Amino acid sequence: MIHRSRLRLEVSEVDTSGVNPLGNYILGTIESAQTACKTFLKLPCSFIVGCEPCKWDHIGAKFERLNFILARGLGLGREILLTDSHRFSSPVIEKHLKVNEVSLLAQPLERKDRATFYGKFAELSASIQEKDNLRSGIALELFYALSSMFIIFLNRRGLLEEIAVKLNLNKLLTIQEHASWDEAAQFFRTLAEAIFEWADLENSQVSTDVVGRVNQYIQENIGGDLSLICLSEIVHLTPFYLSRLYKQQTGQSLTDYIMEEKLLKAKVLLLDTSKKIYQIGLELGFESAPYFNRLFKKMTHMTPQDFREAWGKTNG
Repeated sequence: MIHRSRLRLEVSEVDTSGVNPLGNYILGTIESAQTACKTFLKLPCSFIVGCEPCKWDHIGAKFERLNFILARGLGLGREILLTDSHRFSSPVIEKHLKVNEVSLLAQPLERKDRATFYGKFAELSASIQEKDNLRSGIALELFYALSSMFIIFLNRRGLLEEIAVKLNLNKLLTIQEHASWDEAAQFFRTLAEAIFEWADLENSQVSTDVVGRVNQYIQENIGGDLSLICLSEIVHLTPFYLSRLYKQQTGQSLTDYIMEEKLLKAKVLLLDTSKKIYQIGLELGFESAPYFNRLFKKMTHMTPQDFREAWGKTNG
């Protein structure tokens, strides 16, 4: 009972005027858990509770705010229950929270999402005012947080040397290379654009390689299993993505390309071999001779036999 009374006295210091009913319910629940920990486990605990619900995509920022308030020492050294009420807000705290959002820039950089990256970067840059000394305080913290994020990104992709050819990376390593925050911010934007350009080129090269591997497999296995599922497994992509990627890169569907290759191979076999027409159809993976005949005529306006007689020297 002594512990409980002491605990309630400390909890009463929390301003709950800005907390909604749900928040008050959560505070009461956390208080009970806090009391149980102290009474039965002899373990004093401090908790911090958000005053309002937040959207899923704001959870990261919400966590940073709660963590910052607790880490400032308000919840350390004694047992207490805190909320992120307005009385903990200040320009310094808000700027610090903005700096903590630098890690969120890695996500759109990874996804090659220019719009989201530049929008978020603009928000961060706006937190630096002209009165902020570039070599101290929030500006200094933001600069090196950005530098760290970019260095990690570049190093993990083996891009440090490649980017160093285009940009002076000394400007990434030391703030003394910049005369103002605007100059530093422009350097970071230029660096980001160089990364996006590299990603565009890499995407193009990878896409070209995928199409090349698929085409080669089709040519080498023209009579085998050329289903979308089979081809997607060859290049380790989902069937839907492979189908869309192939159409974007070549302007035609995979099905059309496969049929073109089958037709080309059929013409070669009709003219250069004496194989029976039904044998050629089976060799190319057609279910039956009639189906092969219909498809061949649809694409060439001639039956396989007519084509052989018109252009070849052998009869099937």
